[in-house]
Amino acid sequence: LIDNAGADSVRSVCIPPNNPFKMWKIVDGRLVPLVESGVREQYNQPRQVLPTVYWQIGALDVTRPHVILDKGSMTGDIVLPAVMETEHAVDIDDIHALRIAEDVCRRFCLEAAL
Repeated sequence: LIDNAGADSVRSVCIPPNNPFKMWKIVDGRLVPLVESGVREQYNQPRQVLPTVYWQIGALDVTRPHVILDKGSMTGDIVLPAVMETEHAVDIDDIHALRIAEDVCRRFCLEAAL
């Protein structure tokens, strides 16, 4: 944010373990692609030919105060990425994910000590 005065916020992201272009929703009892990529039969393609996507992971979110106070938004319109390694990203929604996060933290501390 210091280097980009026009940006409203910074959000941590990583490449997700699952690509949304290979995900489905059920409509009227049949599978329909969740999102369209413009790639023919995207759900049958290798991930390498699909657009690169990023998953927001919540490890780091920084927003200018006026964006929250004046615009009523937690991010604003211009959001910069802080790209992190996927191995450090854990979405903690249950006890299993919390244990994974603890393992990641232990590994990170061990690596930092070396």
